[in-house]
Amino acid sequence: MVQLRGRYAGPLEPAEQWRYAQALARGRTVIPTDYRANPGDLVALMGHAIALDIPLPVAWTHLHFSADGKGGMSGILMYGLLVRAGHRVNILRADDHEVCAQLVRGDGLPGGQARWSIREAMRADLLLTTRWRRYPGDMLWWRCLARLARRFAPDVVLGLGYLPEELETGAVGDDPTEATEATEATEAVDADGNAVPRADVMEFLAGVDTLSWADLRRKMKKAVDLGLHGLYAGTVDSVPLTVQDTLINAGNRAVAAEEAQREADTPPGDGLPPTVGVPNTPVVDLGRTTTGMACKCPLEHIVSTGNHLPACGQYRPPFAPKGGEQR
Repeated sequence: MVQLRGRYAGPLEPAEQWRYAQALARGRTVIPTDYRANPGDLVALMGHAIALDIPLPVAWTHLHFSADGKGGMSGILMYGLLVRAGHRVNILRADDHEVCAQLVRGDGLPGGQARWSIREAMRADLLLTTRWRRYPGDMLWWRCLARLARRFAPDVVLGLGYLPEELETGAVGDDPTEATEATEATEAVDADGNAVPRADVMEFLAGVDTLSWADLRRKMKKAVDLGLHGLYAGTVDSVPLTVQDTLINAGNRAVAAEEAQREADTPPGDGLPPTVGVPNTPVVDLGRTTTGMACKCPLEHIVSTGNHLPACGQYRPPFAPKGGEQR
């Protein structure tokens, strides 16, 4: 018998859960492919649904697990659970460079703030993916929300406070501190203690401003392969930059320059023959008769008026509104 427990609407007894899972595993459309013909995982999923008190269809749609069993959930479900628990998320800053948010708990327990910046995304090699390059603001928002939930509402997400993307990239564990990241990004100093780029970094970045966007993408991949992407590469306008920062900035300039060059090389009108006088009639066709032979009208007259001489068989009377007279 199927019993109801809050928002979870599924069997609670192990025998009932097994029979229910076997029936669900035969699904072909609604059931995700990972659970088809796999009733064992569906039984385990019921346990997570019961713990979170969510409907089972929500669980198999929004809960995600890595190959080694670590779990997470979609940002939409995570936000919904926070709101359902009576907590409030205040947005302090949200743009394509940084998202900073504050969690105010509805039960009076301490909340706090969390942020996610585009610099963190660069250091984590996330900007190499299409969705991060196209929608950085959205991606930063969901990362910031997940960090808020893990830090200040672990009782809500119950250890599943990771996004599917974090499970894919292996970013599961304690959040690194900014101090640690800064130390990793700045490895060399001069005699006065000021940060300086390493010699291999300077050699690697030599001439990047002359490369095409395609070459820079290959160089970004090579920086990751060589482990140079997070190293210090200099300071511009008081902002310390990593190798990845420098390559992305160079890539943005290369894309803008290539787009400007393409626009300059594109002829006006998309290369279509110019038209005069008579709409949609190329100039080259105005000087020919229906037989393809040239008429005796001066080409200068055709070009300037868009028509032939009145005596010519190719003469086209000017348009007159209905009911009016031709002039």
